[in-house]
Amino acid sequence: MIAIAHADCDGVACVSLLYQAKNTFKIPTFFTTPKNLRNTLCRSMINRELDELYIFDLSGDKKTCRIASAFSKVVWIDHHVWEEKEEYDNINFILKESPSACELASQYFGIKSEL
Repeated sequence: MIAIAHADCDGVACVSLLYQAKNTFKIPTFFTTPKNLRNTLCRSMINRELDELYIFDLSGDKKTCRIASAFSKVVWIDHHVWEEKEEYDNINFILKESPSACELASQYFGIKSEL
């Protein structure tokens, strides 16, 4: 399992919810910017099992979606709605306009949080 999140407080809060939901802090986590998402995604794949990937608070594009689809299961949560994506059976896109990605992650994981 790998987590990639925007390197801002919203992304950090999303990762904290993931840790809480999975009951572990031992998840390799990469913080990045939208501009560097594709490179970060590729680097995160080196010498790792490509089982689960969680992406928080980062918008992607068709190429980034294609790279992410190498994982068995992907959950992509973003509060910015973006249309330039390809649908894959193994990618669960949760893209809704919201004040924060953290709010969407909280709903997804079923965790009530004041974050």
